[in-house]
Amino acid sequence: MAVLVHRSLTNSQAIALAPGYAGLSRPSLFGRIAETLRLWRRRMRDRQELSHLTDRELRDMRMSHADVWHETNAWFWRTSRPF
Repeated sequence: MAVLVHRSLTNSQAIALAPGYAGLSRPSLFGRIAETLRLWRRRMRDRQELSHLTDRELRDMRMSHADVWHETNAWFWRTSRPF
């Protein structure tokens, strides 16, 4: 599987590309924009799911409510901070 290192604003994160991209040396502008939008949408969805976790699930992940608040209030284009 091909991996694209994408730098978007303050973001620097590796994105796994679909198998169709493996043969290309560099994805098109449209492809890069589409991947960035998918990444942002995934972050918003993951952060929304995080906000619905129970206290027990948060303890299992060693996260506090403050960690959840910080993560769910982050802008969607920002990467997660390491915990």
